[in-house]
Amino acid sequence: MTATSQNTNGSNLDDSTSRSGEYILDDGALSEWLENNYFSRHHVTFLYSQTACRLTSDNSDRLFMADPGKQSLKSLKKLARKELLSRFELPNDNLESAAEINQEWTLLIADPNFLTSWNTSRNEALGLGRGTAISKITSQKVWMDAGGRCMYKGCGRDLTSIDHTLKESHKAYLAHIVASNPDGPRGNPQTSHSLSDKSDNIMLMCDEHHRLIDKIDVYSHPAPLLQEMRQQHSETVRTLLNSLSFPRAQAVAIFGSVANVLTSGFEQDIRQAILDRNYLPNPEIKHAISRTQRDQRTTESHWDNLLHEHQLDIQNFVANYGGNPSHSNARQTDTLAIFPLSNVPLLVLAGRIVGEARPVEVFQYDRHRASWRWNQEATSTPMPLNTLQLITDCKEQVDEVFLTIELTAHLDEKWIPNTLKEKIDNGEIQKIRIINPFPSPSCISHSDDLEQFTSIAREAIRLIQDQLYASKVHLLMISPASTVFRFGQLLQAGHHPTYIPYDRPDRDSPFRPTFDITGQHVSASAASGNTNINILLR
Repeated sequence: MTATSQNTNGSNLDDSTSRSGEYILDDGALSEWLENNYFSRHHVTFLYSQTACRLTSDNSDRLFMADPGKQSLKSLKKLARKELLSRFELPNDNLESAAEINQEWTLLIADPNFLTSWNTSRNEALGLGRGTAISKITSQKVWMDAGGRCMYKGCGRDLTSIDHTLKESHKAYLAHIVASNPDGPRGNPQTSHSLSDKSDNIMLMCDEHHRLIDKIDVYSHPAPLLQEMRQQHSETVRTLLNSLSFPRAQAVAIFGSVANVLTSGFEQDIRQAILDRNYLPNPEIKHAISRTQRDQRTTESHWDNLLHEHQLDIQNFVANYGGNPSHSNARQTDTLAIFPLSNVPLLVLAGRIVGEARPVEVFQYDRHRASWRWNQEATSTPMPLNTLQLITDCKEQVDEVFLTIELTAHLDEKWIPNTLKEKIDNGEIQKIRIINPFPSPSCISHSDDLEQFTSIAREAIRLIQDQLYASKVHLLMISPASTVFRFGQLLQAGHHPTYIPYDRPDRDSPFRPTFDITGQHVSASAASGNTNINILLR
């Protein structure tokens, strides 16, 4: 087996135990042990195969697994010159399984020339006679697969830097699983050369574990075990590195004129708001159904004209962000990050078009902080659970429902249109309310607040559809823009009754009907007397 070294950091190998529980001595510790035997005149026995060895002495009751280096070879030669060193040559398998000296083995006398010859032969088996050298591309691939860490199971030592405070800096090794030399550890005459430059056959290892699998405990590290280690390590590194990537989000801004004030948003703030939610924003911010015309909601034909003016915008919005992602032009992997700040009817319509079939993040603009980012200050906490309330006396099936959502202020009934109020008073239309007992323009300041609204709004929609079986819903929302868009999302395309969002054109006028949003189309509300246009929503 071969190893290509890289300059990197590693700690000295302290005396430690192998997989089988035996001692492993590094070069320094082995040399010290040999020197002690030399001065005490204890006889040392050297068991060896082509690439590995074990040692014991006449005052020891166990075999030491060892990796002789420059220092310990000098000590072995000193023992040999004093005829204090004997040797047994064994096959690899017998050496790995040996627990004690077998008296039937042939005892040989070791001399310095033998030690030089054995060390040369061993180094050749471990580093020479190999196949193709590891290429730069293969080396880079192994380092990337390893994430710069030792691939021995459970080690994970960082091999990317050198600690210059150490007296010695060990190396990282590109170690073959199947040796590139057929005579090396786990070598194979049929495959060694062909696998010598294959990244899947090479592991990044620290000095300690490289020596363990190649020189000290080869028997316990067959190729299948090392291949499994490499695969598990690579998969873990890939998973951890992939976790650095946020899912992508496409920012979609729905801005328009609110009380004759054109809304806008700072792109940098929008991107940061997306990053705060652990999404990676696409570079371009899309602007959809942007309403820049002068606010003329006091005119009777305003909403019909609006549909005429924005028919192409609405159709493009359906095509790009419609509730069926398989029919959409938008990338399927992108989450939609919605930044809504427009009038209620357009936001309900936009939410209805987007739906819930794809991942959607909805943001709320905070006027006090002038930011789209959710408040992350330590003092910012979501509203208590069950703050929002669903109020209704409806028990039987009804044809029409008046649904009010009152979060930023409570509805003054004098602003309800007379024709609608009369039907409510006569019992022809049943009333349902979602209220905030403590109404405030900043009631949705935390993402959890929006989720609390989503839960109670979904409950109201289920009541209307599944218990009351209403065919028409008059919708009046005094509520933050994020909740208006979210409510529209909850309407199931093709299955919901007709929703008529109401809008109040100014402080002196009552609310007025705007659109008829059916399961299939949107048109100017029949209640307004203008029904000249009909736009398909699916």
